[in-house]
Amino acid sequence: MVATGLQLGSVVFEDDNSTAIICLADSSPHDLAPIATVLWGLDHAFGILQHMGGCCDSFTFLANRGCQVELERINMGLLPGLAPLFSQMGLEEQSMDSLPPDLLAQFFSLAFLSYSQGHCGPIRPFFLDTFPGRILLIGNNKWCEDFEGPLFTFQFLDRAPSLSKDRPKLDLRASPEDLLDTWGPGDFIAPKGDAENIYAISIGGGLILPTSKPTEASEALLHWSRASTLDTRSGTTFPCRKKLIIGANVSTNTSCDAEP
Repeated sequence: MVATGLQLGSVVFEDDNSTAIICLADSSPHDLAPIATVLWGLDHAFGILQHMGGCCDSFTFLANRGCQVELERINMGLLPGLAPLFSQMGLEEQSMDSLPPDLLAQFFSLAFLSYSQGHCGPIRPFFLDTFPGRILLIGNNKWCEDFEGPLFTFQFLDRAPSLSKDRPKLDLRASPEDLLDTWGPGDFIAPKGDAENIYAISIGGGLILPTSKPTEASEALLHWSRASTLDTRSGTTFPCRKKLIIGANVSTNTSCDAEP
């Protein structure tokens, strides 16, 4: 199915409408009116979520780095400064000069939609029978795929690999602050009088705890479990503002009758 007549191009739906391929419209590089309209709408939507207490002055998105997924933050006051953001995603080969402004506007809008869904639940427009779990922005082969529920991960890939149905599970690299902002509500369990380090993150009906202590050579590894109590006597803490790996391997006790 093809949807045409859209402001910035057309959309082709494939894989039983689960994949949306968005083609950019040909327009003059000096015609910024459509892009300004999209960014105005984005700013308006951000203001609504902010008024509802869903965000402060920024939002996050997931960047797929191949071996892991990394949570990145976008400051709404820095919309023009996109070059450092894409550089942080490990995409230095994709210069900002090669990214048309309409593609950047689409990326911002889709990233904010993903962030909003993390707070409000799935957003299903009335005009879509099936909300796509995979979206391709063909202008520069930008790809995003569904990641553990209502959030998307973003990565530059060729179209053929991006349509592969294999979706490996990846570890998440994020700061506890950004993680709580994206998937909260939740709380930090912290030592008294220490604003920089925490024992655990209480979120999603369980706790995110360290499985190893951080060293100068390696980051702390964290894992989420359904634990409801915490023994702080070990004194093991981890920083709340530094990015850490969440998703460490754990061994299963096969003799335990409790549900995982």
